[in-house]
Amino acid sequence: MSASLASAIELSLNQSRFIPGETLGLTLNEDWSGEADIYVAVTIPGSDIFYFLTPPLNFGLDMVPYAQAAQASGSSEILRMDLPAGLPTGEYTFYAGAVRVTGFLDEIIGSVVETSFIFATEAEPVDLTFGDSRLPDGVIERTYSFAIEPATGMPPYQFSLSTGTLPDGLTLGSDSGLIQGSPTQRGMSQFTVQVVDASGNVGEIERAIKVFGILSFGEHGTYKGCNGLQMAFNSAQDLDEIRIEQGTYECNGQSIPSSKTFEYGIKVSGGWDSGFVNQSDDPAVTVFDGGAKMIEGIENSEQCKEAGGLWYNRLVCFQEGPPSSSIFSVSADGSVAVEGLSFQNASARAISGNGKVNITHCVFTDNGGGAVSGADTITNSTFTNNSAYYGGAVYGAYTITNSTFTNNSASSDGGAVYGADTITNSTFTNNSASSDGGAVYSYSSITITNSTFTNNSAYKGGAIYGKNCTIVNSTIANNSGGGFKGSGTILNTIFAQNKVGEEANDITPAGKLHVDYTLVNYISGGVDLGTHIIMGEPRFVDADNGNFRLRADSPAIFKG
Repeated sequence: MSASLASAIELSLNQSRFIPGETLGLTLNEDWSGEADIYVAVTIPGSDIFYFLTPPLNFGLDMVPYAQAAQASGSSEILRMDLPAGLPTGEYTFYAGAVRVTGFLDEIIGSVVETSFIFATEAEPVDLTFGDSRLPDGVIERTYSFAIEPATGMPPYQFSLSTGTLPDGLTLGSDSGLIQGSPTQRGMSQFTVQVVDASGNVGEIERAIKVFGILSFGEHGTYKGCNGLQMAFNSAQDLDEIRIEQGTYECNGQSIPSSKTFEYGIKVSGGWDSGFVNQSDDPAVTVFDGGAKMIEGIENSEQCKEAGGLWYNRLVCFQEGPPSSSIFSVSADGSVAVEGLSFQNASARAISGNGKVNITHCVFTDNGGGAVSGADTITNSTFTNNSAYYGGAVYGAYTITNSTFTNNSASSDGGAVYGADTITNSTFTNNSASSDGGAVYSYSSITITNSTFTNNSAYKGGAIYGKNCTIVNSTIANNSGGGFKGSGTILNTIFAQNKVGEEANDITPAGKLHVDYTLVNYISGGVDLGTHIIMGEPRFVDADNGNFRLRADSPAIFKG
């Protein structure tokens, strides 16, 4: 016998549950050096008696090894049998062990291993599960192909529709689960696919496929020129996408009219190549220019007049009389998604919405009449050097997320934003208002979360001015006109180096205000302070260069 024997023996079954007529397969994996006797045994339901297996397919009560003086042979199937109907139902357990014979005593190599299965009169139903991925959209007259694949169960599978219908032109493969074809009609089709596996287990997956048409605009598109863009807007049907070819377009006054009604909405997207197949994710390659050129360095109407310009919105001097309309205006009954576009040099709002415009990954620069009004959502967008009487960048939005506002201004209230319901994960820097709310002015309830306000300025509320504000997990620093003025609740927020004139001022209450779990040093007026207020320097990593993360020695670390 070899002097070196290492433990490595495993048992495995081809499945964990069997019914009469199914085939059981038992695999033994051997991995040691030297020789050993191998024992394999099984217990039946309701009994502790071991029945020892010997080749080719014998079970007995005598403790007889399955193999003697055997060398490890890797993985091999040692038992394959069809289970008859007369076997007791319940749990069966197989055991295996390798034993070497020393001449004086037997030594088990490692430990005895085991594996079990259930024998039942019929298969137990098991719900099949699926991934959570949505089905891709379809495009009219373009080839569609997507396979539904269960995450569990045993193939082969059978697929069928239990409720609903597929879009016209698509079929479901009963053996493959492949949805394929060429859609012929716009619309949203909702349906349920039932799947049955080889063991009779059943699962259902509820899904929907949106089918839309593509309208192409640009040099190589179906629609060309600004009038062509208006024709595309007029022609768009529910679920359609208007794809804008890369380029710069000097257009004004295009509108999606009130006579249009969309149940699901349409999309206007930029960044497309000349074939309208591949899309760039850079908004800078698709630009709408309103043509309103500003004269820089003008501070008042007299200077503007001397320069031969037109003073506008008490803030901006245009080289000549600017167009009075937005680049895009939306008055249709239904939502419009605007994605991957840049808007610049508009004199009215670049996009004038109806409260149902959803803006994603767009850039707004140098718009003298503001950038956006009446938005539903604004996401992953950038606003720079926009100006207006109210809301230099945004006048009215329900939700603003992951967006950046820099150097926007208002001649009245809301240097960057005038009116929003929620602002999340956004940054406001160097925005200004002549009156209230250097960055944000709220005339009703607003919730601001995980946002940063720095170097903004206003007469009152250098960063934020508002009623019923909820401010959580935010940083408000280096603002002029104070950090915050208003009412509501402030939690887990850092105030630092905010001033009114030369006097430090973080918070000025205007109505009932509750503050807790917050670093704040200078409050002007009566405030309901909680018991977890922190005072002192916040110790930012590098505030001078815009890094307002807290250092490890900050008194606010782990205090929220």
